[in-house]
Amino acid sequence: MAMIKKLLSVLGVIILFSSMAFAQTSTIKGKVVDQAGDPLGYTRVYLKIADKVVNMAMADDKGEYSMFGVELGTYDLEADAQMTCKKSLKKTDIKVGTSQVLFIDFEINCSSDLDEVVIKYEPPVFDPDNTSSTSRISGDNVRTTPGRSVTSALANLEGVSSVDGAMTSVRGNRSDGQQTIIDGVRVRGNGGISMQSIEEAQLIQGGIPAEYGDGTSFTVITTKSAPKDFHGSLELRGSIDGYNNFLGAVSISGPLLKGKKKSDPTRIGFMFSGEVSYDHDASPARGGVWVANDDAREAIIANPIRYSNESFGARYQEACFLTSESFHKERVRKNAGNWDYLGQLKFDFTMGKRNNMRLSLGGSYEYLKGKSWSATTALFNGDNNPISTNATLRVNARLNHRVFTDTTGTGVLKNVMYDVNVNYTRFNSESYAARHKDRLFEYGYVGQYTTTKTKGYSPLKDELTIMVDGEQVTIYDAYEFEGWYDSIVTFKVNPNFNVNPILSQYALNFIEQYPVQDLYDLTYEGFPIDLNLFTQFGALRNGDAPDAIYSMYSSPGTVYNGYSKSQTEQFGVKASISMNLKNHELKFGFDFEKLTYRGYGIGPVSLWTLMRNETNTHISELDKDHAIITTDGDYFWVDYDRYIALADQTTFDRNLRKALGLNPNGSDWIDIDNLDPSTFNIGMFDAEELLLGTSAGASPLVSYYGYDHTGKINRHKTTIADFFNNVGSNGRRTYNIGAYEPIYMAFYLQDKFSINSLLFNVGLRVDRFDANQEVLKDPYLLREAYTVGNIMEILKKNPAYTNAAISDVFTGNAQNDWVVYYAGNGTYLSDADIAGSEFNTSSIVGYRNGDIWYDAAGNEVENPEKALALNVNGPILKNPLYDEDNNMISGISKVESGAFTDYKAQWSVMPRISFSFPVSDNSLFYAHYNIITSRPTNLQISPVDYLFISQRNAAGDIISNPNMKPQQSIDYEIGFRQKIGNKSSISISAYYSEKRNQIQAFRFSGAYPNTYYSYKNIDFGTVQGFTFAYKMNRTHNLTLSANYTLQYAKGTGSSTTSQLSILAANQPNLRTLTNLSFDQRHRIGVNLDYRFEGGVDYEGPVTEKTVMVDGKPTTKTIQWLSNTGFSLLFSAASGTPYTRSSTPNSTIVAGTTSTISGSINGSNKPWQFQCDLRIDKTFIFNLNKNAKDKDGNAKSAKPGYLTVYVDIQNLFNFKNVISVYDYTGNPDDDGYLSAAEYQQAINGQIYVPSFITYYQMRVQNPYNYSRPIRASLGIQFGF
Repeated sequence: MAMIKKLLSVLGVIILFSSMAFAQTSTIKGKVVDQAGDPLGYTRVYLKIADKVVNMAMADDKGEYSMFGVELGTYDLEADAQMTCKKSLKKTDIKVGTSQVLFIDFEINCSSDLDEVVIKYEPPVFDPDNTSSTSRISGDNVRTTPGRSVTSALANLEGVSSVDGAMTSVRGNRSDGQQTIIDGVRVRGNGGISMQSIEEAQLIQGGIPAEYGDGTSFTVITTKSAPKDFHGSLELRGSIDGYNNFLGAVSISGPLLKGKKKSDPTRIGFMFSGEVSYDHDASPARGGVWVANDDAREAIIANPIRYSNESFGARYQEACFLTSESFHKERVRKNAGNWDYLGQLKFDFTMGKRNNMRLSLGGSYEYLKGKSWSATTALFNGDNNPISTNATLRVNARLNHRVFTDTTGTGVLKNVMYDVNVNYTRFNSESYAARHKDRLFEYGYVGQYTTTKTKGYSPLKDELTIMVDGEQVTIYDAYEFEGWYDSIVTFKVNPNFNVNPILSQYALNFIEQYPVQDLYDLTYEGFPIDLNLFTQFGALRNGDAPDAIYSMYSSPGTVYNGYSKSQTEQFGVKASISMNLKNHELKFGFDFEKLTYRGYGIGPVSLWTLMRNETNTHISELDKDHAIITTDGDYFWVDYDRYIALADQTTFDRNLRKALGLNPNGSDWIDIDNLDPSTFNIGMFDAEELLLGTSAGASPLVSYYGYDHTGKINRHKTTIADFFNNVGSNGRRTYNIGAYEPIYMAFYLQDKFSINSLLFNVGLRVDRFDANQEVLKDPYLLREAYTVGNIMEILKKNPAYTNAAISDVFTGNAQNDWVVYYAGNGTYLSDADIAGSEFNTSSIVGYRNGDIWYDAAGNEVENPEKALALNVNGPILKNPLYDEDNNMISGISKVESGAFTDYKAQWSVMPRISFSFPVSDNSLFYAHYNIITSRPTNLQISPVDYLFISQRNAAGDIISNPNMKPQQSIDYEIGFRQKIGNKSSISISAYYSEKRNQIQAFRFSGAYPNTYYSYKNIDFGTVQGFTFAYKMNRTHNLTLSANYTLQYAKGTGSSTTSQLSILAANQPNLRTLTNLSFDQRHRIGVNLDYRFEGGVDYEGPVTEKTVMVDGKPTTKTIQWLSNTGFSLLFSAASGTPYTRSSTPNSTIVAGTTSTISGSINGSNKPWQFQCDLRIDKTFIFNLNKNAKDKDGNAKSAKPGYLTVYVDIQNLFNFKNVISVYDYTGNPDDDGYLSAAEYQQAINGQIYVPSFITYYQMRVQNPYNYSRPIRASLGIQFGF
């Protein structure tokens, strides 16, 4: 209900603001002249859609006109010179994109006998106004591109690096700088969009206008508006390659309310489109994947453990003895299916007396559900692949109002228009084990264990002194009770909760091997009969998981140990006002974005181990102050009750006793493993119990933000102080963590103008980013500590230091802000201690100024941990760490909230300058200079990591840094475009870019209380590139574009963690430029479309046939290939770099190391080739054929079409190498099995032939190669 209320409130805000997804309008300019070239002043120019006027302009006395506020679409443009020569000229099929300036001139023959001339518009081979590196692809071209996706259409463009059809980098930028915008809204969550709804897609790589920010490249997708007539389509597509993929799509659009006049635009229109797809195997593996034979899998499920005849109780997994004959390859992956449901709805309202207001309301919903596949589970355990679901809801609105348009052609102010937009996105995801979903206590449940407790007594004691009711008593010949022991443990499958039957078989296998009588006999061998005995013999307790087979493959029945969910909300407002003032096209804009991130994850299998640890802890001792004495006539028997230490009782134990109807203060012993999963709920635990988990915080069982520890949404804003200090009603810390809610704002000004023939696009963008969270004041200090300046202020209270200078107390070069390091790890000194005699300058061991460390003499040191002996020394703490009873004041952590402060909002000023200059009528020179910033990643604060900072000291425990700056890119480009003939052109460009403040892993050596790994703005990079492109508009059925890119992308790091292995080896961050891992030095792309048009434009083979029409012979021409064509994409790219190793190593088993050979990324993989093809044939027919109206007249033609197509990806089945092993440079062999230094380890395996079989299957990763050939057959009907 709360969700529905929130959605309604958001929709209310949207309607209140009357806004929608941001769409950019274009301008059409030109000149109207007669046949002699003389201007035809005051000619009216009309923009039409199916003879309906949607915009107009009037030429001035020079014949020049400008039409503003033209939205994306296909139009007719008519120049009507009624005031001069009474003639008109119409140009049809003009496609207008977003943010364009189209130059369309008219030459009207005033001496012609025709009053109106209609010609088809021929688009220019390049845009003369284009001052940026922008590629535009129409929706029709996107839909006919092989692969049927926007990515497929864009991946072949110049400057784009791609691997196996996926875009990896644009102009050498990291992938986190690539942004996708749909109808002006930045995509969060799924970026799915119905192909039928796309009007245009464009990729902006350089010369980025000021209206775009927070990214280095932009994929901008604009959807269609509602048409004036009804249109619809239905598409079915299925794979014919055996991979069993299917898609169904439908779209319908049209008017709901038409205008009063036939020439009026539609008042209310709508558009709906939807898609449903199922991919049984969306990412086929080259050569197939390994799976176990059914008989082998069933055998090890029935008998998972092999017991040794040589050593009593020794056992091995039966799967560790399988060899190659037990496995086979399958071409199509199982348990990898994914469903995708997508729906989009949009309403357009045209309002105002002059039809100058347009309100659009729209939204989309996408739901995905699929199984997460991995090679490690597919071999035996694919049935237990986890399920992931996610849902993306977008609602948006837009109000566009053209306030004023000058139609006289003489005004200074020619156009005023504003746009106000609001959008809301919510993305929810969930991941879980298919069988258990959110029933957390089923994940680790194996079965019902029943433990019988028996009293244990000491040997006979001649004399025993005990306490009875507070008095000391001595008795003789007595047996003293020493505690309960497990006399027998039994197991059975719970018929009501047989939720993990394969895991139960481990215990049944043990019981079958060793009957109950044998268990009794084992007691004489020194084995206690308890749950540990079961585990010793291979049985699984509740909460246990079977060992991975040789640490490579999960055993049958292994349950996915994870349940997680997340929610991301985005609320955005965009507003802009545009005006044309004389020769200037001005645009002022504002962006606002508020994000809310929530996440929750838990390892549910381990909950059973935690429950076992948290139960009965307060009754583990005996109450020896109250002995109970009985006698059998011969001996005394001394018994004790359980001692109840309520101070030691856990929250879980207390809540469980209440749930079981027991006295929460009682001494009943609870047998956890005898209870079924329905007994428990996650709310029985407090936050600290789940965070400490079973490893004292090294691996918390739960992680959360924006939720509480039980998974309920937490809508309260919490501070670090709240997290560390707030206590619940049970006296335990609550550890609440609020949602992460960063705020982003931007202001921009953009001006497009011309000086003579120079066209300028100048802009300024100012971004403000506020992480809206707390950050460390000093990343090296998680508790407040004294600086030189702090100590000097205190010392000056002592008369002996009143006039002292810093150099009188500290080393000569010390500064006020230097942190002082002192003998003793975390020494606390109060102000009184420092002012008195406790502070001793001889105990100072060093200083720190930011990242620079000094010894006690002020000399800079490289390794502070060693030079300052920071294992035993540290900063002087301002606040005590322990109380008088030596208890840690801040609970379980040395971190204090006073070490944090609010994040300082980051402002970025980004000038954007671009211009173009026509060298001649057929050539154009252009250049641009940009500064672009994008908000930092890895920024969200993780209080839990700070809570357990003492256990986050390894490279694998890298934590976020909430205090980073935006990343910056400074771009330069020059280019030249040359027209070749009327239908083709070439373009050449050279670009250079500097990447600053990029994020990289960093080791905070010497931090207090311990060294840890996080991130910092320290990476730098450069990109130098050259592109050559050839483009030919349709000529005799052929449309062709080809490009070549030469690029050098270098930097100090390819990703945020690329230097982590260097840091783990205690080496400093790399500060030299090396090839980036996604750099493709050479890339060639070809996009070829060969298509036979229909009707009068047909250029293909024909057959003439004589037929009788109304009794007369008539020649009929058959156009065999009309509306038939194919599209082909071809690319060739040099291999991406990788780092060679001089030593054999393994990424599969532990215990090996890699040593860099040569330079980082100094070697390259082989070239890659890709060729995709789509062949289609369209049949056009009249849906109104033979139809008549109510008067008996034939209805006007209503065209329909039926398209049949075949889509083939990787047509020639190129076997491209995607990844190689660093020692061998081979995609199939890492060199481990043949390395002499690892033979001892290999020969020490349980069964060497089996180990080698498993290793070979694992090392021969099919995804080290590109995907094989795939083919689909589709059919589409439309009207």
